Amino acid sequence: MSGRLIACAAVFCVICFIALKSAAGAGVPPVDLVLAIAAATLVLALASAGFALSAMLRSRRAHDEVVRVARSVDAAIRDLSAEIRRNQLASGEPEHDAAHPVQEIILTPADEPSDEAPEQARPPYKLSRLAGPTS
Repeated sequence: MSGRLIACAAVFCVICFIALKSAAGAGVPPVDLVLAIAAATLVLALASAGFALSAMLRSRRAHDEVVRVARSVDAAIRDLSAEIRRNQLASGEPEHDAAHPVQEIILTPADEPSDEAPEQARPPYKLSRLAGPTS
């Protein structure tokens, strides 16, 4: 859709250029030419504002959908974690001995410095697991 809008704007600019060039050759006063150029610029600016508004509304809808999915996943993880804890308590298993399917992950500073170039350097943080057995 945006490609078509850009193509239409380019065609509009070419048509305006040809019309203004022929009007200038026909002896139209410069004041009228300036007004025509200003009108064409205003039309393009309004079209651009409409396109920006459309993009803003679409990005807002996408943001709302991502937030909805994130909340659904968060609720599902909480439900799964609660069910696992209930099953562990019902079976009498200690909580630390069970293998948890959901691991808590945090970022910790990397232990070793990097001798690589800045473009190729590894991120300054690494992932470490807090819960579950270490092996």
